Amino acid sequence: MDDDLKRSVTTGETWIRLAFILLFAMVVQVVELLLAVIAIVQWLFLLFTRAPSDRLSDFGDDLTVFNYQIWQYMTQNSNERPWPFAPWPYSTEGLDNERPESVASPTPAPAAPSGAEPATPAEPPAAPVAEAEPEASEAPEEPASRDEDPKPAS
Repeated sequence: MDDDLKRSVTTGETWIRLAFILLFAMVVQVVELLLAVIAIVQWLFLLFTRAPSDRLSDFGDDLTVFNYQIWQYMTQNSNERPWPFAPWPYSTEGLDNERPESVASPTPAPAAPSGAEPATPAEPPAAPVAEAEPEASEAPEEPASRDEDPKPAS
């Protein structure tokens, strides 16, 4: 055997990493199940309260970063072992933390002052007016060639 290969195969560090990969492969299954549950619960919040839960959203962000860190370790893109061997990953340390506008809480309509009549809805926009077709007695203008000056119709 080649000396490098022999060292690689006999080094305990390589085998320990395999044990952690197998352990984190099971952990990632639980994390992904939790993320699916969070997605369903967030949908229920959206259905009944018209806004997602901020605390649940933050926890989902944290789990997403944790999941990302696990995959980074398992695919040899990082040598840092994820939590519990490192601090818990907060979403501000990993992925983009902005909530898309389509999920943001709807803004309520301003309340009318007391004693005032309710505002009437705005009129719908008028339908566009079609341009009038030239009458049959009018002859359409011949398009001028590029070399000639355009002549007005008389």
